[in-house]
Amino acid sequence: MTNTAEQIKQRLDIVNFIREYIELKPAGANFKAKCPFHEEDTPSLMISPEKQIFKCFGCGKGGDIFTFLCDYENIDFKEALKILAARAGVPLLHFDRREDSRKARILEILKLAAEFYHLTLLRSGAAASARAYLTARQVDDLSLDNFKLGYSPNEWRILFNFLQKKGFTAEEMVGSGLVKHSAAIRGQTAEYYDLFRGRVMFPINDEHGQVVGFGGRILAEAPDQPKYINTPQTEVYDKSRILYGIDKAKDSIRKNRAVVLVEGYMDVIASHSVDVKNVVAVSGTAFTVGHFELIRRFTNNILLAFDMDVAGVTAAGRAYQIANSLGLNTKVIRLSQGKDPDELIRKKPELWSVAIKESEHLVDFFRAMLLKQFDLNRVEDKKEIRNQLLPLILGISDAVERAHFLDKLALMLNVPVLELTRGWERSPQAKQAPNPVKSGVKQYPAMAMVTPEGIAMHLLALVITYIHRLKVTAELPALILEDPALDHLYKVVREKYNEKNLTTEVIAKYQEEHSLLMEEVLLLASKDYLDLDLAEAQREFLRLTGGLASKALGMERDKIIRQIKLAEAEEGNEQRVLELTKQMDDLKSVR
Repeated sequence: MTNTAEQIKQRLDIVNFIREYIELKPAGANFKAKCPFHEEDTPSLMISPEKQIFKCFGCGKGGDIFTFLCDYENIDFKEALKILAARAGVPLLHFDRREDSRKARILEILKLAAEFYHLTLLRSGAAASARAYLTARQVDDLSLDNFKLGYSPNEWRILFNFLQKKGFTAEEMVGSGLVKHSAAIRGQTAEYYDLFRGRVMFPINDEHGQVVGFGGRILAEAPDQPKYINTPQTEVYDKSRILYGIDKAKDSIRKNRAVVLVEGYMDVIASHSVDVKNVVAVSGTAFTVGHFELIRRFTNNILLAFDMDVAGVTAAGRAYQIANSLGLNTKVIRLSQGKDPDELIRKKPELWSVAIKESEHLVDFFRAMLLKQFDLNRVEDKKEIRNQLLPLILGISDAVERAHFLDKLALMLNVPVLELTRGWERSPQAKQAPNPVKSGVKQYPAMAMVTPEGIAMHLLALVITYIHRLKVTAELPALILEDPALDHLYKVVREKYNEKNLTTEVIAKYQEEHSLLMEEVLLLASKDYLDLDLAEAQREFLRLTGGLASKALGMERDKIIRQIKLAEAEEGNEQRVLELTKQMDDLKSVR
């Protein structure tokens, strides 16, 4: 499989590939861009045509063309291999395992079903009521085509028969979630029957645009039939990790640096019709951690636009707590007219964009609602406001944000912050309050300029770039870095530089032994130090060496403090404590 991957990399240029996803700008022999994996204003992503790799110096992500595709599309290596092999024209031998074949068959069933339902809506006389319903909801032809809306005829086996003629087995159809199995249906002897009958159909795609499930709205409402039903859980459809419209919204989400979460399919479709495309909805379930983990791939900013009824407001509160536990920024869109976005857009479409721009923090939103319901002149009402808002505020992970809203609540209730929070954790109300959801989502380390490793990387990049031209007498300070490879490279460069013996041969030798790390350093150099004149480079050198020396001093002080505490904990170590204390005094005199 490795040979296959190498063949693919030889045929596909990483620069041209990444350019299809994000805008690239030349940076010397390399290219730079704003990283698609985290939000930033200044480009931190570097791409090397020579080495066919990328590296972000903001979030730490990096790798080859396979890594980029896996991270960007949230797929595993096997799926990326299939996609890139097809694109490069490289055959995959011995790859079609039974599981992959079964999933591929299910996806093909879903794709054909979407086409079947869509053509039925457009052409069948039986779909007249569905077309009339969509017209009444102001769904135009462009939206019909863009979202591939359809109609499932009110017949028991029409899709089953269609798929059977296409060569699919009953077992495969059941696996797709579109067909159900029963011993008898209303006196008929048929064993298999269509799940969706007499419904407007909404194909549900994953983020790659593959149909993985359906939602269906009934036309002739009946007391024993739910208004909406969805595909059940299948091998390809997990409703706790799928968002309706994500395939059409993801680029707009990145561009706008925010996602608008709505409750219904029609909300998404209506929003797209007025060119607001960073909008997604859940599919037959409440928002889950899986939904927000998917969203985190595209943005950290969430705008909730739920129905302005009790259920919608409650759902917004639950969604906020999950999002907050994952470190996401959450606001609420207040709808001035209409109970949901679809209704607002149909009445006054221009108000939808205004509402998005005027979104507010959920705590402020709830505070305004509570002030309409309760009287601040009544003690019991003030307690109820506290009980409603305090759990939300105390659940905020960011200390500054939490303190801000505690101050606002204390001011509103005319109670000191300390009194407001004192004893809350032990109160009955606190025990009833929902706990924020915990998440084990991996956090990628940033090569920030505040860490010794980050400063060292920049210093190495600068020194290697201006290897023969820096005319400053300052030496590179000694320190130990956590990353072993970076620590070794720094020691090599520091020793040779301080001896005035750093040459391109030394760098070339290290590059042979540690090519990946050196490529990161060189990419960083082309990102930040390509166009500096010599005077600027020398000022940057002094700034970096000063910062690194300060970090080294702080690390040494921390080390001595730990040693003093250990020595004081043992009897008979008075002399050792005195020696360490003198070392600390000596360090304090260092400026």
